[in-house]
Amino acid sequence: MKKKILLLIVGVLLLAGCHVDYGKSDIEDYLEEKYGITDVSVSDSYEEYITNEAGEKLVDKIWTVKDKKNNIEFHVIDNHSNGMEMSKNYLSDDFSESLYIKNTKNKNVGNIKTKKRDDYGGKTNEIDLICDFNNKNELNKCYDEIKNIYDTYTKKYPNFNIFYQIVYTKEKNIYGRNNAGRVGYINMLYKDDVYNDLIYNYYSFGYSNRIDEIINEMTTEDINSLFNNKNTYIVYKVDNNNSILKQYDDIIGVNNGNGLSVAGLYYLLKDEGYVVNGTKENFIVNDKNGNVLEFSYNFNDYVYGDAAESHLGYYYRKNGEKIPMKDYYCDYFESNVIKELFDINICIVPNYTKDKSIVDGKIKTN
Repeated sequence: MKKKILLLIVGVLLLAGCHVDYGKSDIEDYLEEKYGITDVSVSDSYEEYITNEAGEKLVDKIWTVKDKKNNIEFHVIDNHSNGMEMSKNYLSDDFSESLYIKNTKNKNVGNIKTKKRDDYGGKTNEIDLICDFNNKNELNKCYDEIKNIYDTYTKKYPNFNIFYQIVYTKEKNIYGRNNAGRVGYINMLYKDDVYNDLIYNYYSFGYSNRIDEIINEMTTEDINSLFNNKNTYIVYKVDNNNSILKQYDDIIGVNNGNGLSVAGLYYLLKDEGYVVNGTKENFIVNDKNGNVLEFSYNFNDYVYGDAAESHLGYYYRKNGEKIPMKDYYCDYFESNVIKELFDINICIVPNYTKDKSIVDGKIKTN
């Protein structure tokens, strides 16, 4: 009987999750531990920010803090979330952003701009650092300037942390992507090899979208390195039994591995003998049944969802009709869609699984 009661209690605790009722003293302890700051004044009350997660109301608590030494006002947020039948809460803050805004007077520093985030309905000072670039040399400058910011601030505050976006301008202005063209959205603090990641993302984006300006910057060694990188998705032509017929050397999968970009599809169709009219950014082609299909990077204004929660997203045209993708954020074409439209069998395999997923020239799909 005691064992059953104990199991019941444990089960109730697991369902309830881990929730901490934070107060002013907890906020002070949190700031001292994270930043070593003690001369602070925490507000007597907090402001609520209400969200809905999976249909359930969540209330985040936003405390206002005055740092007397740095002469700034910032916030500590008691964040609440649900998942796997468990609720939990944790503390975060905008100390780093508030300190940076105060020291820079919220003005651009070199090529670095700031963009306010609205994670809490604009009630906090959270920002991103943004640097636009057009080529590898400008990417290097962006990296150097952002690294200098982190090196400067982390000498005094090792946990200083602002997210950054290093944005390829052509993607933002021409390719019309919903994510505004980030090749870097990485926390500098926790990435020792962040520069190599940025260069890889830049080359991977350029090659998967066949952007001439980027590919022309790449040496043969760069291209070989890209194709051999563990994170690159290699595209194989296969038969109906998934036996490999060939590997494509002019296309790779998009960097989330789920399919081919518009340009990647263009090159695949050309390789397979389809008559394609237009450019790799905007083209028209007949599918296997003779339907007229049109593809474009600019097809990104299809309305997904209902009036309560709608998103603008991607589509292609079939005989003039807009055909939505699997979801609004899908700006790529999966292998099953390519098979259905063009009767071309491909498999897209990440290098990091190649040893296990390719056996005796055949690709395992399970």
